Amino acid sequence: MGFMSIFTSGYFFAAYIAGMIAFGTYQYFRIYPKYAKAKQEAAVTAAKLEELKQVDDLVERFNQMDDWVKKQQSSEFVTQCIEPSWRMFYKKFMDYQRSGVSVTPDVYDYFHEESFVQKYGSRKLAELVPGLFLAIGIFGTFLGIATGVSGLDPNGDSAAMKSGIGILLSGMTVKFLSSMSGIALSGIWQYIDKKKFLPSLQDSFHVIRQSMDEAFPTQEESTVLFRMLQNQEKHMQDFQVFMSEHLIPQMMTGFTEALNQSILPPLEQTQTLMGELVTNASANQMDGVKQLTAEVMSSLNEITGEHMKNLGDALQSTVEWQQRVHEQMSALVESMQQSAIHQSEMVEKTTVLTGEIHNYTENITDYQQVLEGTVAQLNDTTAKNSELQVAVTGLLDRMIEERNVFHNHFEDHIGRLQLNVETIVAQSQLQADIQRHLEQNLGSMTGMADSQQMVAAALADQAVLAKQSGVELEKLVVRFENNASLFTELQARVGELLELTMKERERVDELVEQIQEDMVGQVEAMDERVQVMTSVWEENSDIMTKMNKQLGTSMNQFTDDMHRGIMRTFEQFDEELTKSVNLLAKGVDAMRDGLVELPEIIQELKQSVTEINKQAKRAASNM
Repeated sequence: MGFMSIFTSGYFFAAYIAGMIAFGTYQYFRIYPKYAKAKQEAAVTAAKLEELKQVDDLVERFNQMDDWVKKQQSSEFVTQCIEPSWRMFYKKFMDYQRSGVSVTPDVYDYFHEESFVQKYGSRKLAELVPGLFLAIGIFGTFLGIATGVSGLDPNGDSAAMKSGIGILLSGMTVKFLSSMSGIALSGIWQYIDKKKFLPSLQDSFHVIRQSMDEAFPTQEESTVLFRMLQNQEKHMQDFQVFMSEHLIPQMMTGFTEALNQSILPPLEQTQTLMGELVTNASANQMDGVKQLTAEVMSSLNEITGEHMKNLGDALQSTVEWQQRVHEQMSALVESMQQSAIHQSEMVEKTTVLTGEIHNYTENITDYQQVLEGTVAQLNDTTAKNSELQVAVTGLLDRMIEERNVFHNHFEDHIGRLQLNVETIVAQSQLQADIQRHLEQNLGSMTGMADSQQMVAAALADQAVLAKQSGVELEKLVVRFENNASLFTELQARVGELLELTMKERERVDELVEQIQEDMVGQVEAMDERVQVMTSVWEENSDIMTKMNKQLGTSMNQFTDDMHRGIMRTFEQFDEELTKSVNLLAKGVDAMRDGLVELPEIIQELKQSVTEINKQAKRAASNM
C-alpha cells in the first residue's frame, strides 16, 4: 500500500510533468537546431549562385557549381538535401549538351520540397511529439487513477473505505495536472513549430530553389518567341537597307538616265532645229525680197519708163504680198517660239516629275521609318504576353494602312506621269498644227510663184524690150523655186522630227508600262511578305495561346496540389487533435461514470460488509 501510494502523490506527478518537459526539451534540441543551420546554408548557397550569375558561359556555370557542391562534403545540409537533386539536374543538363540540344532543364522538376523539408527537417517526428505529449499526460492521469482505485480495500471497515475514497478524490487534482500539462505542451509545441520553425525551413528551401532558377533559367516559349522576333527584326532591317541603299537608288538612276537619254536629247534637237529653221527662213526671205526689189527697180529704170507706173503698182502689190508673207512668217516664228516654250515647260515638268520621284523616295524612306517604329512597338509588346494577340492585330492593321498609303502615293505618281504623257501628246499635236501652217505657207509661196509667172508673161506681151527684165524675173523665179525646195526639205525634216518624236513617245510609253509592271511586281511581293508575316504571327499567336493554356493548367494543378497538401496537413492535425480530445473525453467520462457509480458501490459494499458481519455473528453464536 505504501509503494502504490507513490503513484498518487503530488511529488510523483511533479516529477512526471518534469519528465515530460525534459522529453520535449530533448526532442527540441534534436530537431530544430538543424533549421537554423539550414537557413545559414541556404544563404551561403544563394550567395554562391549569385556569384555564378556573373559567368556568361552556361556550361562553365554548371561546372563551377558542380565543383562547389563536391567541396561541401562537410555540410550535412548540402550532402543530404542539395547534392542528390543537383546530381540529377546536372546529369540531365549534360545529357542535353551531349545530344546537341541547348536547353536548360527546369529546376522545379528536380528540387522538390520533400527532400528538403520532410526528410532533413524530420517533420514526421516533429509532428509526432505533440501526440506523445497528449498520450504521456493522459497515461499519467490514468496511472494515478488506477493506483488510487487499487488502494481501496473492499474488505476493510467503513472508516478505511471512507479514508481511501477521500485520499482518491483529493489526489484527482494532482492526477489531472499531467493531462493538462500534456495538452499545454502539445499546443505550445505545435504553435512554435507551425509559426516559426516550419516557415523558416520552407523559406530556406524556396530561397535555394529561386536562386537555382535564376542562375540556371529555363528557355521557355517566351524566350524562343523573343529570339524569333529578333531574327525577324534583323531580316526586316536588312530588307530596308537593301531597299534604301540598292534597289530604290538603282531604280531612280535608271529612270533618270532613261529620261535623259530618251526624251531630253530629241527635245533639245527639235528646239535647235526649229530655231535654225526660223532664222534661216527669215534671213533668206528678207534677202530675196531686197534683191528682187533692187533688180526690178534698176531694170525698169534702165529699160522702160512708160510702164513704170504699172510696174510700181505691181511692185507695190508685191511688197504688200511680201509684208503679208512676213507677217505670216512672224506668226510662224511666234508659233515656233511658243512650241519652244511648251517644250521648255515639258522639260520643266519632267524635272518636276523627277523631283516628285525623289519625294516618292523620301516617302518610301518615311515608310521604312514607320516600319522601324512598328518593329520597335513589336519588341515592346513581346514583354506583354497577355496583350500579344491584340498588339499583333494592331500592328497588322497599321501595316495594311501603310500599304494603302503606299498604294495611294503610287497611284498619285502614276496619274501625274500619265498627265505628263498627255502633255507630250498635246505637244505632238501642236507640232502637227505647225506642220499644217508650214504646208499652208508653202501653198501661198507656190501661188506667189504662179502670180510672178503671170506678171512675167504680161510684161513680155506688153514690151519686147522687157526681155531682159523677164530673164531677170525668171532668175528670181528660179530663186523662189530654190526657196520652195528649201521649204520642202524643211518640211521633210520636220516630218522626220515628228516621226522621231512619235518614236520617243512610244519609248516613253513602253518605259512607263515597264515602270508600272515593276511597281506592281514590287507591290505584289510586299503583299506576299505581308501575308507571310501574317501567317507567322498567327502561328505565334496559336503558340502563345497554347502556352498560356498549358501555363494556366500547370498553375491550376499547382494550386490544387498546394491546397490539397495544406488541407491534408490541417486534416491530419485535426484528426490527431480529435483523437486526443476523444481519448481525454473518454477518460473523463469513464472517471465521471466511476464517480457517479461510486456511492452505489460503496452502499452495496456496506451492505455486503453488514451481511458478512451478521453471518459472522451467527456463526459465532452457533459455535
